[in-house]
Amino acid sequence: MRAVARQGDKQICDEQTIIWFLTVFFIISLVMTGGYTQWSAALLSLSSGVMLTLVIIKSGKVMIGRGICAVTIPAVTLMYLVTALWAADRGMALEGFFHFLPLFLFYALMNRVTDEKERLIRLLPVCGSLMTIFSFLMMQFSVFRDYVSVANRLAGFFQYPNTYALFMLICLIVASDHLTQGPVDWLDMAHCAIAAFGIFMSGSRTTFLLLLAVLLLFAVRSKNLRRFLLPLAAAALLLVALLGITGVTGDLFGRLLDVSFRSSTFLGRLLYAQDSLRLILAHPFGCGYYGYYFLQGEVQTGVYSVVNVHNELLQMMLDIGILPALLFYGTLLAAVCKKCIPGRDRLTILVLMLHSLLDYDFQFLSILFVLILFLNQQNGKGYPVSMFTKVIAVGGTAAAAAGAVCIGSSDLLMMSGRYEASVWAYNGNTLAKTYLLTELEDVDELSELAVSITKSNSHVPLAYHAMAQAALVEGKISDYIDYKETALQLSPYDFDSYTDYLDGLSYCFSLYLESGETESAEICYQRVQNVQELLEQVKEKTSWLGWQIDDAPQVTLPEEYQEMIVSMGEQLES
Repeated sequence: MRAVARQGDKQICDEQTIIWFLTVFFIISLVMTGGYTQWSAALLSLSSGVMLTLVIIKSGKVMIGRGICAVTIPAVTLMYLVTALWAADRGMALEGFFHFLPLFLFYALMNRVTDEKERLIRLLPVCGSLMTIFSFLMMQFSVFRDYVSVANRLAGFFQYPNTYALFMLICLIVASDHLTQGPVDWLDMAHCAIAAFGIFMSGSRTTFLLLLAVLLLFAVRSKNLRRFLLPLAAAALLLVALLGITGVTGDLFGRLLDVSFRSSTFLGRLLYAQDSLRLILAHPFGCGYYGYYFLQGEVQTGVYSVVNVHNELLQMMLDIGILPALLFYGTLLAAVCKKCIPGRDRLTILVLMLHSLLDYDFQFLSILFVLILFLNQQNGKGYPVSMFTKVIAVGGTAAAAAGAVCIGSSDLLMMSGRYEASVWAYNGNTLAKTYLLTELEDVDELSELAVSITKSNSHVPLAYHAMAQAALVEGKISDYIDYKETALQLSPYDFDSYTDYLDGLSYCFSLYLESGETESAEICYQRVQNVQELLEQVKEKTSWLGWQIDDAPQVTLPEEYQEMIVSMGEQLES
């Protein structure tokens, strides 16, 4: 009996330890940009990987989850690694695996303590309220403002107002649900008011509309919520309006009311979706993490340069393929439709799913952790592990830790502007290499780095611009023309590239005329005329949506360039 008791105490202790770890782990993920950056994802991978390995070794068991989540979460995480085999950029695709690895590790740890998940869920309103209070106070000081706000919109520690607003809406749902379970808890009322205030301060129109729908639902379902929640929400809205009048919040109130299907923001997202579908059909198995960013120039029909398509269903299709994306969203939809799942959890999953179709919420690991809390309903089943399995677990953790350190430190160095050190830490960081290109002055170094980029990723226009610059300095005009036109094909809406190309051609044209090489001068003139044809092609390929957004394409050369082209033709004739 005593042995059984000691074993039970040990199990409870282990569960308590895991719960405390997950609590701290989740709070840290919120503070570190919501787990959006690579360096924060690397730290989360390191800590959760080590914790999971220690738990497996100590308990001698591995827990396998139950239900469709046991297939979905590992499959989605693994596909970020598999797609690196055929990705547009293998180095960046590998970063994607390490970025989403904490999703699987968090899920694996939650499988051991799902029965205790309510403790973590009840923590959400507390975290949201503290984040809102501290962020709003920090926003009043210029030294902190950029960290917690964007364009005078409260962004919390996510540094992105829309995802911050989504998190606050989830906090409001959790606190409101607790109010329906018993007598009025004034602390929960305070959490609801702070959450509503945070949503208004974020200026997120999508979340604001979802908030109105949620409040309407609550008003129908619960008398308590009709009596207290709606007046508090109205008071929070009035407070934002008063702050706007005093100039503290700018025109956030007007922004929330300015909901239009013809706004540039909304039409821009439709444009991203329209163009991304062409890429999805061309790459049904995905093009890897950051693949869309590098390939968008080849399919876009408007002026934009974005990392994410602002629709997580499409983004997953772009990153890891159609089938894994459908599996993931099918899992969410199945959870919403299950009657055995509590109404609060189904509503939260539905809100997460709807919002993610209009933004890039799942790029923030904290939001994925929240999703796991509401999806995972029961503990996994334990299976004993052998000593060989434990050795494999330790080896895998060591390998993952090494990869996380390299990629995380590379990202942190890149963000601090130390691009050369960033590339040294992880040679697959193509973004750091492109930034480094803008700093190099030595032609040989510039050319060498540009060539190395094109070997691993042939879709980076800046690399071809750099190679063209090096070719021009070396007098290789034919190579200069080839590299420049390749760059224009990869970024057809970059108007400055066209004028820069014309300046280079004009320079070569003058040199050839001075040296009497008329045939070479004629080639330069033909290329100049071809630039006008390229711009005409851009005009023809631009979609209706591309003309409706604020950043309309520029397809007409300035007058001075038109005069330059005429002058070049006259010089040839004379």
